[in-house]
Amino acid sequence: MPIRIRVVTPHVAPVPAKLREIEDLAEGGALQLSQVNIADGPRAIESAADEHRCLPGVLARIEEAEAQGVDAVVVDCFADPGVAAARERVAIPVIGPGEASLHLAATLGRRLAIVTVLESVRPMIDALAERTALGPRLAPLRVVDTAVRELDADPERLLARLTEAAARAVRDDGADAIVLGCTGFLGVSDALARALAAQGLAVPVIHPLRSAVLLAATQVRLGLRHRAARPAR
Repeated sequence: MPIRIRVVTPHVAPVPAKLREIEDLAEGGALQLSQVNIADGPRAIESAADEHRCLPGVLARIEEAEAQGVDAVVVDCFADPGVAAARERVAIPVIGPGEASLHLAATLGRRLAIVTVLESVRPMIDALAERTALGPRLAPLRVVDTAVRELDADPERLLARLTEAAARAVRDDGADAIVLGCTGFLGVSDALARALAAQGLAVPVIHPLRSAVLLAATQVRLGLRHRAARPAR
């Protein structure tokens, strides 16, 4: 029986390409992947205000997923909005891409660099670094100055900006693993790794959504869950 994993995107703007980013992980049907947006909230998560606006919708979609028999949920945002709260409301695994990708990166490198979209997300990433206790191992944050809703407007320009930022993180900051700090960086992780290798900077590039999906599947296969959910009041 396939493991059913639901990707909950915490904004209202549909992004069909999210499933294309992870469909190769389905392992010939071993994983059954689905994706939903929230019904009401921001069009992207680019600030703490956006994060707070999305929370009711995220919790509703996760509770819905559990009621529908989904085995695990991934919240589709690097800031992991609603993950901690959802773990209080449901018994199925709830995975945050930020947490998943940073801990994966920590097994691959000593100094980790996050490359993200905008300076406005820095407070959310600082909070993520504190939650994961990986702050001391993080290189300075690098941004590509591109809004989330513009990430697919010019793929070549985006790859060039990512390559420049990641190369500086490796050369100037001593990073030996790159974490993409937005789940909206679609279809670029392999190309970025190749571009860095072409400059003599062969380091792993970790995509947060892909990392989270496989961690979710692993938890289900091992029968592992977070601490028992609190009863709803």
